[in-house]
Amino acid sequence: AQAMELDGTLERENYVMVDDRGADVTLFCFSGFAALFGGLPAFEFGKILSSADVECNRVFFRDIRRMAYAIRPDGEPGGVEFFEAEVKKQMEALGAKHNIALGASLGGNAAMHFAVRCGMDKAIAFGPTLDADMYSGWGNVGRCFVNVPLLFRAPGAYLEAFLLAVTGTFVRKRMAKLFGEKFARFPLGAYAEAEEGTRPPVSAYYGEGCRSDSGIADWLRTIPEVTVVPLPTAVHNCTGYLKEQGELAGVLKKEIGGVDR
Repeated sequence: AQAMELDGTLERENYVMVDDRGADVTLFCFSGFAALFGGLPAFEFGKILSSADVECNRVFFRDIRRMAYAIRPDGEPGGVEFFEAEVKKQMEALGAKHNIALGASLGGNAAMHFAVRCGMDKAIAFGPTLDADMYSGWGNVGRCFVNVPLLFRAPGAYLEAFLLAVTGTFVRKRMAKLFGEKFARFPLGAYAEAEEGTRPPVSAYYGEGCRSDSGIADWLRTIPEVTVVPLPTAVHNCTGYLKEQGELAGVLKKEIGGVDR
């Protein structure tokens, strides 16, 4: 986090970055909450996309207030509407034939939300946290804490799940106070609320050994427009898992390249 602050990556006001390549496809990348990261969310997917060999315009958004895009970069309310307008502005400016939303965790929620609200062609979501009940609450914290089999089988996944539950509990309480319980439980929920036939297709990846993500995946399977892809890992950070396996760039290339189909 300190290194990123020194090189300017984490400047607080720097919430959007645009890479116009004159391509027929524009990829909109949304940062997550970065609960387990010591600084502000970075411009996610930037480095991996540079090695994915996919010709597309890239627009990166950061939720620098870390409140599910509900607060504007200047600290004022109305963030969701602000970012929706920003996305539409970039779509018009770049004028690509196809537009795709991409995000992980809470960024996956944002990708699905803005894909609906802005009329995009597709969304790619890694471990979207669509129902906060699956990730927050002291009961969930307790279940994570006593999951001793996971501790011995995959200690990194155990620690991640426990910290995510603790952080998610406090964040949800704050969001409920600021924006109401509905938003706190279903942050950026336009995709779930949209009528069948009006939603763009979604590819949703998740770690099949992650209890919370598996619960979300079971619900996503009931939505016809969603293709659910399980990964053999217990971690919530399935983009990190794919990167460690050397597969993330290939997955992104396949998903982005298949937009015409």
